[in-house]
Amino acid sequence: MELSFKNCFYNKKTFLDLKNAVLNVTEEPVWDLISVCTASGLYDKLNDANFVYFLILFGKVFLYTDHVFNFLQLKSLSNIKSCIPEIQNLKKNLTDLRNDTNVNNCCDEAILLNNNLEYEDKKRNELRKITYDILDSLIVQINIRYEDFPKLEFVEIVNEKMFISYYTQFPEAKFIKLLQQYPNTFDADRLRNELAVIYVDDKKHLPPHELLDFMIKSDLHQDIYPQVTKLCQLVLTIPSTTASSERSMSTLKRIKTFLRNTMTNDRLSSLSSLAIEKNLLGDMAKDPTFVDNVIDEFADKKDRRIELVYKQI
Repeated sequence: MELSFKNCFYNKKTFLDLKNAVLNVTEEPVWDLISVCTASGLYDKLNDANFVYFLILFGKVFLYTDHVFNFLQLKSLSNIKSCIPEIQNLKKNLTDLRNDTNVNNCCDEAILLNNNLEYEDKKRNELRKITYDILDSLIVQINIRYEDFPKLEFVEIVNEKMFISYYTQFPEAKFIKLLQQYPNTFDADRLRNELAVIYVDDKKHLPPHELLDFMIKSDLHQDIYPQVTKLCQLVLTIPSTTASSERSMSTLKRIKTFLRNTMTNDRLSSLSSLAIEKNLLGDMAKDPTFVDNVIDEFADKKDRRIELVYKQI
């Protein structure tokens, strides 16, 4: 049973509906034991003063971090400079949450969600200290993660929206930053020539992942555009944030539980790929023949205990 609290922080009706839903799971006999235990634990959490307080606090934090994350995903390949003020604003907003007024507001909002909660002065002082520690840790981590972010301006070299202007005026400053960041990695003269050819060819005005895919499928990546291929691979393996990889690790925890501790690495890797790439899988599943093709492929690999397909003798 997987629940998201993200949109119910400040909605008392939704919060109460959630409490009633998990309470019903514990009382109705149709649910399995694991679901009942999970719901029971969640119900206790929804009545816990600390839990509801941090539900409110992180709801405020997520308002800022989600905005920056989405902005970075949209702009990190096209305009690094525009991302830097967003990161600075994020740190400022988190710093602004670090005050007594915010702590008291979070306590009051938690009481609005659950009237049974109490926050005496001693409890508020404890939460204040923890809140300050959390926010300080977040700010420090942001400083560490984005310390070298301005140096990534070179990724704009493969921003397909700028190729026409780059053909008129080669992005020399960004090109030099690339060579400074990765010395002895590229053949500078050849890379410059390959980029010039890419910039002038409308058919190659593609995002980095599509451009790389095009060069590989056209067998141009080894002899014709080896340096641009290397550049695209570099850009595509530099995450603007580490959120994607961290979410992948969270996915692994959900897949390999204590009830599945004998799962092999191959199976774990395959299930993780399905979970992580669920959007891509959803698009593929729109093809009405997709499921049948998967079953046929699975059945043909080896004999199964059950008859997935009827084989002709």
